[in-house]
Parts: sequence; C-alpha cells; structure tokens
Amino acid sequence: MIETARPLFTPASRATRRGFTLTEVAIVIAIVGLILGAIWGAAADAIDNIRTARAVRETIAIVAAARVFWKDGPLVQWADVTQLAEIAGVFPSEMIPGGVPTGTANGPWPGSTVNLETFDNWAYSAGNASFNVAWWGLSNQACTRYMAAMLAAQNTGLVSAMINGQGWPYTLTWSVTDIGNMCNDVYQGAAMAPNSNFIQLAFTRY
Repeated sequence: MIETARPLFTPASRATRRGFTLTEVAIVIAIVGLILGAIWGAAADAIDNIRTARAVRETIAIVAAARVFWKDGPLVQWADVTQLAEIAGVFPSEMIPGGVPTGTANGPWPGSTVNLETFDNWAYSAGNASFNVAWWGLSNQACTRYMAAMLAAQNTGLVSAMINGQGWPYTLTWSVTDIGNMCNDVYQGAAMAPNSNFIQLAFTRY
C-alpha cells in the first residue's frame, strides 16, 4: 500500500509560525515601559537621597570650618563673606568650581549654590551669636528633603532657619508636611526662577 505524501506545512504549523499581533506588541511595550519607569523613578530617588546626604555633610563641614574662621573675630550683620571663606578653605573643595574662589559655591543639585553670611543678630538665633549658611536654587523636593535631614541631624548647632522667607525666629519644630508647604511656596524675588527655593540656616558661632 502506497501512502500519499503528507504536506510539509499543515495549517496548524503555519499558525505557529505567524508573527506577533499588534495587540501583543502593544502589551509587551506597555509592560517594558512600566518596568523602565519604575527603575528610572527608583534611580532618580536614590540619586536625590545621595545628593541630600552630601549637602548635609557639606553643611556640617562648612559650619565647623566657619567657627574656626570666625574664632573670636567680629561679625558684621548681613555681610556675604563667601569669597573670603572660599579663600580661607571653609568650603569643601568640590564646592568650588575649578578651584577658583568666585563668591558662590556649588551645591550637589544642578543649579544649586551656597553662600556664607554673617548674621550677628541674637534676636533671631535664640540668644546666640550666629552665622548663616544659605542654599539657593533648590527644587521643591530637594528643599523638603534637605531641610528635614538638617533638622534630624544631631549636634550641628542649628538654632534657626528660614525657607523662602518663612521661619525664624520661630522654633525648629516643623513637621515634614510643614517643610513641604514652605518649600512649595516658591520665592519669586529677583533672579529666582520658578521651582527654585532658598534656605537660610543660622548656626551658633561657638
């Protein structure tokens, strides 16, 4: 008995060899997009946490060096002495662009800057001779995280603070919600771009 030759490709085998449908491709793209979005969000959050921790470390280093810089010396209220402090080595080297003192030190966030100000005003610093470390050009998130981290830091000598013109001479008992509200009330003064906050921190001189 002679068997007839079977066809090389059956309808079923053809079906298994067809490509993806547009619906299937769209589903895969959507899933990949969700995964990449989650990874990107987590990475951005981790980077901002690193920048916040660096800003706190830099602030503490500035405060310690500034106390030596001003030891037993006179303070003039509301004088910006950033460039003098840069020359004296008060700022960490990574904050000075190109190692050349310009009067404005760079912060860890893009576009952020830091200034050192004399502020010998006892009324606003709980009866302590003090000076300011001022941060400029912070996003709402950076402003909130940095201020919350500084309040949580121990033994820094922080006695008062101002966020976008709000704060001192009040006590440092803000919640994260309070800080977030002040950081979202963006200062709209001269040369300040939208979504750009400033924080001034008063530290004891001794």
